[in-house]
Amino acid sequence: MQVALNQLAAHLQKGVRPLYVLHGDEPLLQQEAADAVRAAARTEGYTERSR
Repeated sequence: MQVALNQLAAHLQKGVRPLYVLHGDEPLLQQEAADAVRAAARTEGYTERSR
C-alpha cells in the first residue's frame, strides 16, 4: 500500500503496520516521515526498532 506524505498522519492514526519502506527524492521529507512513524509506534507502546 502506498501512502503519500500528506496522508501519512491520517494513516498512522489508524494504527501502525509491521513494516514501512520510505522512499523519495527529498531526504528531509523522508526523515520527517520516519519521525512520524516512530512517534506513532511509541504512542502504541513499541519500544524497540530494527534497521
